[in-house]
Amino acid sequence: MWLCGFVLKIFLSNTLAYNLDITNAIVFTTPQNLEGRRNSYFGYATALYTSSKNVSAVLIGAPRANISKIQSVLEPGTIYMCLLNNVCKEWIVDKSKDEIHQNRNNSWIGAVVLSENNRINSKILVCAPRWKYIIGTYWYMNGMCYWTTATNLESFEKDAEKMSLISINANQTTLWNNIWLYDFGIGQLGFSADISSANKLGLNVVLGSPGIFNWKGSAVLLTESTSGHRQIIIPNNKNTVPDFFDYLGYSTTSGFYFSKQERLFASGSPRGNDMKGYVIIYSFPEYSGERINISNTLNGYQYGEYFGATLASCDLNNDDKDDLIVGAPLWTRDMDEGRVYIFMAWENNNFMKDQEIDGDVSGGRFGSSITCLGDIDYDGYNDIMIGAPYEGDSGAIYLYNSNKNGVLKCSQKILGSEFSPNIRGFGISISKPLDINNDKYLDIAVGAYLSEQVVLLPSKPVVSITVDLVYPTKTLSRDSKFFSIHICTIYEGVYAPKNLNIIRNLEIDPLYGRAMYLTNNTSNFICILPTTLKISERQCELFKIHLKNNIQNVIDPISISVVVDFNNTTQKSNKSSNIFHRSSVVINKLNSKTKDVIQLPFLLECGSDDICNSDLRISLRTDLKSNNTYIIGSSSNLKLIIDIHNNGEPAYQTQVHISIPNPLSLASIPPACMESSWTNKYILQVICDVGNPLTNATNETMILELDTSKVRFDVKSLELYANITTQSEEINDLNKNYTMTIYFDIDVDIAIAGKAQDNVYSYSQKDEKDSQNIRFKHIYEVQKFGTSPIYEAVLMIEIPTYWKNKDYNIELISINQTIAHMDGNILKLKINDLDHCKNCQTSTKKIVDKFIDEFDMNNKSVDIHTKTEIKSEENFTNTEKLVKNTPLENRILFINCSDPMIVCKQLECKLIPFTSSLSVTQLIITLDFKLSNIPSFMLENKNIILFVSKGIVNITQPPNVIQGSTNKPDTTIITTKFQGSPINERVAGWIVVLSIFLGIILFILITLGLIKLGFFHRKKKAQLEALIAVSNENNPKILETTSSEVPDQE
Repeated sequence: MWLCGFVLKIFLSNTLAYNLDITNAIVFTTPQNLEGRRNSYFGYATALYTSSKNVSAVLIGAPRANISKIQSVLEPGTIYMCLLNNVCKEWIVDKSKDEIHQNRNNSWIGAVVLSENNRINSKILVCAPRWKYIIGTYWYMNGMCYWTTATNLESFEKDAEKMSLISINANQTTLWNNIWLYDFGIGQLGFSADISSANKLGLNVVLGSPGIFNWKGSAVLLTESTSGHRQIIIPNNKNTVPDFFDYLGYSTTSGFYFSKQERLFASGSPRGNDMKGYVIIYSFPEYSGERINISNTLNGYQYGEYFGATLASCDLNNDDKDDLIVGAPLWTRDMDEGRVYIFMAWENNNFMKDQEIDGDVSGGRFGSSITCLGDIDYDGYNDIMIGAPYEGDSGAIYLYNSNKNGVLKCSQKILGSEFSPNIRGFGISISKPLDINNDKYLDIAVGAYLSEQVVLLPSKPVVSITVDLVYPTKTLSRDSKFFSIHICTIYEGVYAPKNLNIIRNLEIDPLYGRAMYLTNNTSNFICILPTTLKISERQCELFKIHLKNNIQNVIDPISISVVVDFNNTTQKSNKSSNIFHRSSVVINKLNSKTKDVIQLPFLLECGSDDICNSDLRISLRTDLKSNNTYIIGSSSNLKLIIDIHNNGEPAYQTQVHISIPNPLSLASIPPACMESSWTNKYILQVICDVGNPLTNATNETMILELDTSKVRFDVKSLELYANITTQSEEINDLNKNYTMTIYFDIDVDIAIAGKAQDNVYSYSQKDEKDSQNIRFKHIYEVQKFGTSPIYEAVLMIEIPTYWKNKDYNIELISINQTIAHMDGNILKLKINDLDHCKNCQTSTKKIVDKFIDEFDMNNKSVDIHTKTEIKSEENFTNTEKLVKNTPLENRILFINCSDPMIVCKQLECKLIPFTSSLSVTQLIITLDFKLSNIPSFMLENKNIILFVSKGIVNITQPPNVIQGSTNKPDTTIITTKFQGSPINERVAGWIVVLSIFLGIILFILITLGLIKLGFFHRKKKAQLEALIAVSNENNPKILETTSSEVPDQE
């Protein structure tokens, strides 16, 4: 029956949420009496089970419960098997009475419950991480896991097999640097767990053990083949990445991150990395006692966020590679909102952070649990569920659906209070999904441990529905009395019902009321039209619409819209049965077209033939320059400019259809445009209305802003396509389509610079044996240039450390401390040995050239080619005579990695993504020069020591970036000079003797020459004496002479 009239639109409540059905949920409550006991944490862990006879159950862990049949043990924890008729039965996994070697008090049986369900031989894993082993008077919290194969419900009446993975009689403690530490003694095996397939040949069971080796933490691997053969691998992580109290193994997962042929494992360490947390991705060794092989390390971003507390792995974007989902439930904006990080497998076996999802409620701890649900809505993409057990008073869970880009969007939020006003801690655990009601849709169980409840949520079948309004004649004549339209509807869905009752809400010209639908002799502008559809069959129905007389407004087109919905056909669950009823159907609105609108224009100014003959032209351009090339990272958006022109009669209902290829998306569009749908996984369709009518000689320009943030470096070019359509008649087919190519390039460079804290240090050669170490620093800085981002770079520093000797190596330099940081984040370094690396450093000659250019040589010429290479103690001794009285340049002792006699260390540091050109990485290396270790023969006739380190930086992401001659330097060296006291050069004895002899000969020759010249025969003296004598005789007075000169007598 059709209902029409002036009524409001009807939107049914079942379309407001997505396909988890809260109406038909089952709530399980702990069967234990609350009086006189603590909370049992019923619901702390959950798992689903179904047998080959379609008998299903929910397995619920209660790690603080008492076991009814073992009263002597205090709160060991237990498991409950709850049928779908709400009857729960206790499953005692360990009925042993051995109280001599084990202590099960507070062992937390049921802290982990996992199932690998195949309906025939399902594997069930239960762990008790606080189980203790007794040796004498000592208790060791080794942890214990239990393993069983369930073929039917009777399997849960038997004991489970203990998984004694650790030789608990040994290795409880270990001696480390003369200190006794716990080895496996506080291992807490089974704190986390993951079950995965082993190449279809069996199962991998990974058990997190965060307390191993003084809480460094580790993981243990158990493999079981289909034939039942087992292998246990316990790696040795004492000297690997974890530090004490890192809690590695707090969480664990696995996936095919880079290749379908190699499963890798991931474990979280929420307290590592200076309390920022980290996650390692690794493979197990072939045998126990060997180290794990770490391929990647993902570091947390905020202190105390507990990065890596939860982990999950699934393919979110259908690239056949699993993505890694990392929870940080203590991430804080105000207080413990929580955050979830999505890491996508990238090139060269690296991960790239693709998305961050933040919790919105303070104290909610969003990300405390994460579960991959598979494709729960059958849209072709996997979905995930995230728990926030402390949100509000009850807790909450969030359903996220993925798409072709791997971008998660929240489609449903469920609060625990929707099931019970007293529910608490809802979302602490989310089971792996399993179809337990045989409707081909996956169901989940969610734990609410603080109120001791578990909620079983079925999922609803999902359909995609499409509705179209079809008007064959396209236009209306001003003389028309009525017109006809078709409403065509079709629905499809995986495992959807064969028939679907729908309602079509038809709305006719709501603004102007110029048309109506006549039924039962009444005119109506809004009608509710019910019908029944068959799956995958398109149904079209004709409706006759009447026009009013004397319509004055013929400029505005008549608008007709239809919205399709359906009635909720939900039936109540049969509570007496163990299989609850199929849930109602829900619409996938992302893949559906539930509304259609058409605009019917009146014919105007189209000639006497009443036919509009238009001639439309379209072209595309962008705001890019230089050959339409976009530099990745230069801006987040680019403008797509659409030019439209009409050379004919008015064009009605003109539309432009633009095809935008992935990974481009829309940043903003004009009001006249709308995002239509993805025609396939890679093309987005946008439809724009252009004038009604678009008249002759009219130029229209529309601008779409395209989001380029998802464009990666492997994209070289993309083609955009546009075409123009109209309800008018086109007089030609030219220029109706336009294709434009956008090219993509990168502009990226990286530079390294280095300096020494002090360039010159002094030392005394006399006291060299008693001298202390000289501490000095080399500082390297790395900076990004260019507009494109750098996702990863590697910095390598080469440092000479030892001199090779015959019997042992002489330590010249020790690395005291290394500090690397970038944008406030501490970076981790890896130190490698470089025994002898050809061309590792700049040649010695280049170092000498640079040094002599800077050193004051008193303007003396220097011949550096006379330098003699010293390779051993014998060479020093044999060349002693050669280096005496040598020029200054040969008094230099060189310490660098180009010398084959030098042993070097290589510091390797992976640099985190450079967010901007202001991001600078600084590495400070504190070194100790062991001057006292240098043998005297090495410093014979040498008072200058040059120490050289070298830094190299390479861009690894984006790949294949070549540093050309025009780029910034990616290599640099730092030189430090150690200046000793001056050396007194010795003079040969024969030179001294010869000099004295020659001096005596010269003196004799000069004396003989003077004698021969009469130098010693003085006439004037005799004449003076004679004159004085005459004067004394003539005058007795004393004469005062003023001159010794007396004129010669003729």
